[in-house]
Amino acid sequence: MAITQTWMYVGKARSLPARLTRHQVHLEKNRLLRDWLHRPGERQLYYAEVELDMLDQVERDLISQLQPRCNRMRYVQRAL
Repeated sequence: MAITQTWMYVGKARSLPARLTRHQVHLEKNRLLRDWLHRPGERQLYYAEVELDMLDQVERDLISQLQPRCNRMRYVQRAL
């Protein structure tokens, strides 16, 4: 995973096509994400297949580690 990227959003989905549809600019309710999506420019999408019972944990861990700018939820990174 590209750690040196500026991460904008981390989310989970059971259906990636359905989730992407909900993030269209005119439908997006998250103001920070909507404003970013509205700006011109190229975006990169990374995804990973995760077992359903691990979705919540993986999402929390990624948000904690990457601190994406447009996520409303924040999680404290745990020390190992």
